[in-house]
Amino acid sequence: MLPLDQPKDAIILDKIPSEKDSENPFFENPSLEVSKEKTKQFEGDEARSLRTYCAGLEEQADEAIARNRLEEAIIYLNKARLAIEDACPSDNLTLAKLYEKLGRVNYESEKYDEAFSHHSKSYEIRLKRFQDEHNEPVSDSLNELGLVMHLQGRIDEALQNFQKSLDIRQLVAGEFSIKVADSYNNLGNVHFDQGELEKAYESHNKCYNIYLKCLAPNDLRIALSLNNIGRVLEEQEKYEVSATYYLKSLQLYATQGQEEDLDVADCHENVGRVFQKQGNLAEAYESYKKSLGIKKKVCGATDVRVGLWLNSIGGILLEDGAPEEALGVFEESLEIAKINYGEESVQSAACYGCLGDVFSELEDYEVAEENYLEGIKILTVIGSKNAEGKENLIELMMQLARLLQKQGKNLRASLMLQDALRIGKEIYDEEHPRILGIIERL
Repeated sequence: MLPLDQPKDAIILDKIPSEKDSENPFFENPSLEVSKEKTKQFEGDEARSLRTYCAGLEEQADEAIARNRLEEAIIYLNKARLAIEDACPSDNLTLAKLYEKLGRVNYESEKYDEAFSHHSKSYEIRLKRFQDEHNEPVSDSLNELGLVMHLQGRIDEALQNFQKSLDIRQLVAGEFSIKVADSYNNLGNVHFDQGELEKAYESHNKCYNIYLKCLAPNDLRIALSLNNIGRVLEEQEKYEVSATYYLKSLQLYATQGQEEDLDVADCHENVGRVFQKQGNLAEAYESYKKSLGIKKKVCGATDVRVGLWLNSIGGILLEDGAPEEALGVFEESLEIAKINYGEESVQSAACYGCLGDVFSELEDYEVAEENYLEGIKILTVIGSKNAEGKENLIELMMQLARLLQKQGKNLRASLMLQDALRIGKEIYDEEHPRILGIIERL
């Protein structure tokens, strides 16, 4: 699910430093430190020069953001921040805005601790300056903090910040405002992650209805809201209704010529997942193929996300009785896993397990066993370091045991299951379903 309250600041493209810029005493290369002596001169009549200097740095940051050069953007923004900190009072609202922008860029860079620190400083400045929480900038800071906390796994704290932000926005702007709708969306995402599906549906539905009143009918935020409602309904196992919301979302994207966008890819993926749960494997396969095609174009053929969805497509083909087609899909996925994670990784081991399943279906048992054993060898090393590796190792051992039993090699199968049980007892209690399943197989 997607947060809808991360507005992009105005982006100025093609702002490349010129020779004139380099002669300007306020222009500096972003790789250099800001000169404290220089910024201390920005007083009185030179305040205008400070504003010009910082505005230029922000423009260069915006250009870097537009080109997805986030580290470079952070350098420019930090230079502007240091200049303002040196010349202005600590409760300067421009400084608060810069901290907010730094928080957003770090959020997009998945540097959540840094993002939280910057948004906290922005919140503190605004609270100090306004001396009251009941204003829009403070509500924005609370919302930004909620977004970061959500991804940090601090679900309860995120919920509190989103709710407080919503309360302020309702008081300041009334119920029918875009930011109120954004708050409902973010609350819906948290409720979804908590398993509170009725609350999630209610929040996302409120968001959707406000968007319908406040936005143009072809605004893509409506498409995202439809997709989020569909996800809740899918989790509630209301598959037919869920599919209608996903398809409405896709139709809206199509009207805007957005057929090759990652959000569209996710929507096709969601439709495919619903079809798969309904047992409509042919339709699921077509939806997954559309999603995969978009991801390859947008992200590149060896991107991690492409590998994940190759596995999904391979699983459908295998389930639908087409192991020959699944073989090429899983082989491609394995190569992507090796590129992104290395040979000795959980992801590569999982691909070997999938290939073992394919060769088992093709009744090429010798090659199937080779693939299972390759995955087991990798996970034996990884499993000595973490529980995730052990969980995946147990699964592969059980897959190999099934193959051996299929061939009547019951003694080897029994030994494999005993090894799986021994490892399982290291991470599960005696009544865990996985332990009970292994005992039953034995």
